[in-house]
Amino acid sequence: AIKAIKHRERIKNDYASIRNGYGKQKLGLSTLDTPDETTGRRTLITDTTEIHQYLLRRNEKHYSQATFTTFGDAGPDFPYIDPDKPASEAHIDAMLDGTFNPWETASPAVREFLQELECTVTGELNIKLYLQDFIQLFKSIPENTASSVSGLHYGHYRVLSQMKDDTIIRVLFDIMNIAFVTNSALPRWKHATQLMLEKGKGPGIENLRIIQLLEADMNWLLRFLWGRQLEKHAVQAGAYNEAQFASPGKLCQSAILNKVLFFDQLRRTRQCGALMDNDATAAFDRVLPALCIVTCRQLGMPKEAQRFFFRLLRQMEFTVT
Repeated sequence: AIKAIKHRERIKNDYASIRNGYGKQKLGLSTLDTPDETTGRRTLITDTTEIHQYLLRRNEKHYSQATFTTFGDAGPDFPYIDPDKPASEAHIDAMLDGTFNPWETASPAVREFLQELECTVTGELNIKLYLQDFIQLFKSIPENTASSVSGLHYGHYRVLSQMKDDTIIRVLFDIMNIAFVTNSALPRWKHATQLMLEKGKGPGIENLRIIQLLEADMNWLLRFLWGRQLEKHAVQAGAYNEAQFASPGKLCQSAILNKVLFFDQLRRTRQCGALMDNDATAAFDRVLPALCIVTCRQLGMPKEAQRFFFRLLRQMEFTVT
């Protein structure tokens, strides 16, 4: 494992030398192109402190876009799904059973949304964690994947997962597993780093991508249980629409192919037609953690696992770089 790491470091240094030879260097965000609301023009910010302060203000506003919506933290109907209120348990169960009676002022759109929350998945997901899954996933993740504010990053887990003696990796797995089972998030799990990266379209604020670095073991838990197991469980239960291509067993390219074939068929038959794409702006940034408890339970995630995830998010502190 150490030889493999040394080999990758040599390759990385070789490519760095080539980039330096061509005068190409990877630098941090040194310039920020922002809109000026007073003049309507664009303003370039080059001072590091000003960039940091602007991003803090912008991200707080950006991530609060859904706060005042129906089920947002400051929304009028948030108490119905607030996990911190015991009364919400009965409301959520009623939503999943299809027996929830909306309040009088609920709009037709909200009423329709609540009707669609009825659970069609009969069995709950088995959330028991196993050491072998822990080891196998870390073997497949690249060693240089960024993570872990604490410094215990993927490289350590990858090396430990490839050792014949699994004593150390087993201890780390047991710590993570006990924290999850007892609903006691580790202190280091409550810290995340938000990075602003350019998409290759310039330093415009609208062209920056936000990624979050989490602790490697907690990221494994979310990635394995929610990203893999829950999705497989939902697919096997037939919870997804046939038009959903971003799911196991399907290719996202198939959606594009279907679109091309649709237009080819229109041209061939000389018919009129139209196609509409509903691409919600910053959809993932508007996700409501409390509402996720309801929607993930709808797919079969046990309530104790969802409440663990919600409490963890409520206690998390973020650093913007």
